[in-house]
Amino acid sequence: MSYRWVAEDGSVADPGWRTLSFAEGGGRSKQDTVTVTTYAENGTFSSRIGVEVRRPVHTRSETVPFSVTCETETPTGGASASSSGPDGGS
Repeated sequence: MSYRWVAEDGSVADPGWRTLSFAEGGGRSKQDTVTVTTYAENGTFSSRIGVEVRRPVHTRSETVPFSVTCETETPTGGASASSSGPDGGS
């Protein structure tokens, strides 16, 4: 089976086609994951995602909702982040 993850708006969440093989007389389900990227520094991104199958028959699944929440994390001890480099600027 050849498939890829597709967002609700038709954009391809995973540009490459993936392949799953099923053994003759074996199970008929498998699990897979997809990585979703957002460039937001904080807030929630919500959308829907589904699967497009290319082989053996071209079809699309229904989409399911998902969300990604981004938060700015305060470093341990409450210290602020530094951009002075790995030596601490000394």
